[in-house]
Amino acid sequence: MLIRAGIAALCLLICPAQAFPQGTPDALLWQITDPEGSPRGYLYGTIHSQDARAYTYSQAVISAMEGVSTVAGELDFQQAEAGVLALMSAMMLPDGKELMDLYRKRDRPMVEQGMNERFGATAGMFMRMKPFFIMAILGKDAMGSDHPEVLDEFLLEHARSSGQRVIGLETMAEQLRAMDVLPLKEQAAMLLAHFRNGTYLTDLDDMLNAYAAQDLDALAQLAVHGGGMPGKLQTALVTERNRVMTHRIDSVLQADGSAMFLIGAAHLPGEEGVLELLRVAGYHLEPLAIELTSSQPLLPPGSHLTEGIRYTDRERGISVDLPGLPHTTDDENGSGWMVFLEGPYDEMLVYLGLDDHDPAGPEPDLDGLMDEDFPVDEIIAVAKVEVQGMPARRISFHSDVGPSHGLIIQRDHVVYVLVVATTDADSAKLVLDSFRFTDLPE
Repeated sequence: MLIRAGIAALCLLICPAQAFPQGTPDALLWQITDPEGSPRGYLYGTIHSQDARAYTYSQAVISAMEGVSTVAGELDFQQAEAGVLALMSAMMLPDGKELMDLYRKRDRPMVEQGMNERFGATAGMFMRMKPFFIMAILGKDAMGSDHPEVLDEFLLEHARSSGQRVIGLETMAEQLRAMDVLPLKEQAAMLLAHFRNGTYLTDLDDMLNAYAAQDLDALAQLAVHGGGMPGKLQTALVTERNRVMTHRIDSVLQADGSAMFLIGAAHLPGEEGVLELLRVAGYHLEPLAIELTSSQPLLPPGSHLTEGIRYTDRERGISVDLPGLPHTTDDENGSGWMVFLEGPYDEMLVYLGLDDHDPAGPEPDLDGLMDEDFPVDEIIAVAKVEVQGMPARRISFHSDVGPSHGLIIQRDHVVYVLVVATTDADSAKLVLDSFRFTDLPE
């Protein structure tokens, strides 16, 4: 298991987000047609995760895969396991160094605290590991483990069991060389920044939601706002690898009758992405609509929204059905979600804010909070309700953006405020009714 976890973490690390240009279709599955006009196979953008959201379209991909003779991933996981000694060696700091040797004395307490919080009693096992791999393992764990294998491995093993030829477009040695571009001191600075601001894991969670929605523009926005990757690392991990993979995709297509290529979705878009590089090589790429056939739908069966996504925030331990993917925004009280939508939901604005109260003080009074935040003449109606046993209030009121509906919940000295601003009261009710704490029973 440690071997496979290490390979999966490596794949996750070397597929950072890359900005998508405006206008790139929201599509993970693309049909490849050769310069002569003959269909030759498919390109599917994967995400290296065991999370249920990664598997949203897995059955549709398997259906498309049935018509090809060769299936190629970034790595052939079976072959990669043969190089486990090289992987384990590459993960470790050289010359007997310890992680703390990379930091100034004043920064060590924060790194040590972060390691203990993330790894607990096993933190000592990771103290000789390169910072890159520590971040990769943190990211893999944050994405959830709803399935026993990462998506890439699952799809490749399915192809192998179906008798198809399975290959890797890269070798583990090539991927490891790309990672060595950035000096250890700069890797250490990235890990320190993660422990300081805590946004790395949140960004990964947001990426999974965007991936499940096939929302490439949202992925682009996350890439732009997430940032933090030095230019030379971006070149080594993304740009140069895109060129290598494109050349090898071309070689496979020249040699084989048909093929499906499974590579990280972050490698597809952009002027130097695989989609554009294949077009330059003479291939035609057409985005394909794929039906939602996964056992983990975007919206659960009980949802009455006609379209949207079950948005899960693992850091906050909450989920809510939304008609579209939210964008993280900052407000004066901390962080919240916000999304503006048009279409069947008539210009809906959704916002979720969190207000932390002193744990040593009394539990917040919801009625008192409403009296403070909403002038009496703005409130239309208030009702006492519960959400999974937690005290809550449903409220309708007038706001600066028009008619609004809210759900205010108190749990463990934290007040959650979910507001839906829309003229469609029925749609607002569907969003408010779907709010759940993921760690509590129904």
